[in-house]
Amino acid sequence: MHLEFTDKKLGFKVEGYFSTANYNAKKAITMIFINNRLVDCSPLRKSLEITYQSILPKGNFPFIYISLEIAPDRVDPNVHPNKKEVHFLDQDEIVERICDKLNVFLAGSNSSRSYNVQTLLPMATPDDKGINSSQANPSQPKTSKSAKVLPQKLVRTDHRSQTLQSMLRRPTGLSGDDLTPGPSNSTEDLIGSQMPALSNNSSSQAPQSISHTIKIEESRCLLKSIQDLRQEIRLKNDDDLENLIRYHTFVGVVDTQKGYSCIQHETRLHLLYHFSFCEELFYQLGVRQFGSFDRIQLKPAVPVQTLVTLAVDSEPSKYLDEIGRSHAVQKICERLYSKAEMLDEYFSFQIDPASGTLVTLPVLLPEHVPNMEKLPLFLVRVAVECDWTDEMSCFSSFLRELAFFYTPSSLPLESMSEEQIQATDEDEKEQLKQLIFPSMKRYLAPPSDLRHDVKQVTSLPELYKVFERC
Repeated sequence: MHLEFTDKKLGFKVEGYFSTANYNAKKAITMIFINNRLVDCSPLRKSLEITYQSILPKGNFPFIYISLEIAPDRVDPNVHPNKKEVHFLDQDEIVERICDKLNVFLAGSNSSRSYNVQTLLPMATPDDKGINSSQANPSQPKTSKSAKVLPQKLVRTDHRSQTLQSMLRRPTGLSGDDLTPGPSNSTEDLIGSQMPALSNNSSSQAPQSISHTIKIEESRCLLKSIQDLRQEIRLKNDDDLENLIRYHTFVGVVDTQKGYSCIQHETRLHLLYHFSFCEELFYQLGVRQFGSFDRIQLKPAVPVQTLVTLAVDSEPSKYLDEIGRSHAVQKICERLYSKAEMLDEYFSFQIDPASGTLVTLPVLLPEHVPNMEKLPLFLVRVAVECDWTDEMSCFSSFLRELAFFYTPSSLPLESMSEEQIQATDEDEKEQLKQLIFPSMKRYLAPPSDLRHDVKQVTSLPELYKVFERC
């Protein structure tokens, strides 16, 4: 239907093509040209679509093409930064005039209607099922063509995808030079050549995909305290957080020292405090493997008293000065020696009271070795912070301290050069990317307490509002 007229009083000329009442479409098609330029004029577009509502069946939409010629000095193209939205003087009067004219034309076309009908084949029955049954049933989903997704809602990543680098891993039986961070001056003075070389007794050395081969079985344990801890983890699991971690795509580490990383989940970008998530992961892995840990062998074994002395002497405390630091070291060592049998049996944390040395550490996550610079502090925290009076509290508090020890949190030391700091930083990023975050996907049941450690940075719909493209 063609419409054309001129209004000299309001100073505009209109020419357009409009669909009649017999036109059916599931989406409105509206094209507005002002002075031969394709633009959008929301008041005009909405008024034209409202005009059709009285004659079109529900769910059907019109086709509208309209071209206006208005004096350029009466047009305002600066409504929106992209110049797409346009307003003009006497806008309400002009829009009303156009809609009145359109109403007159549509009233004449509304005198008759035509409808599409589908004839039923003589031999066809509703229960017939043949090769083309999927075509005859429009309600059946078609797998060949998926529904078109808007660009601002399109997920462009796959949480299952892997990089080539993730397909290779380091051999587990590495030397101390490869696995032990460089000691500080104080550590070197006190321990010297006794800083251990580490060997992991578990797994093979063939390069393979980390995220798909690490399988940590839950140990069989009849202790009620451990069964209660496992049940507590299941009950505290947050479904939304679990979905976020299980199906995320790792973006990168933002800051290793402050503990921030970025992940993408569907169309949203999140910043999370990975220290908290790593600590919770290692705690849950400790509960999972209780009583059946593999061992990291320390060669040679390290004197416990030397490590405890290092931690106590580096702690500024008036209380320690009052009671005597050597006395505090002795009490801490006695506590560790008295619990040595239990720690070895349940946690593969072997201390030899006869020689006063630390012999083995437990393996919480295959391929992962903790930062040995944190070992002195860990021993002190085990002796002081653990609750040794109650079985469940004892196991829980020790596993929390163990998780804190295993969480990657390398801080630059004064004795380290810029190259050493950068190398340590890159190594920690690689551990997080290739080992720890893939393990989170598989094993972490995040509690709701971790919600405050996740912040949504942005999302594709929000970015699309600003840039209008993805």
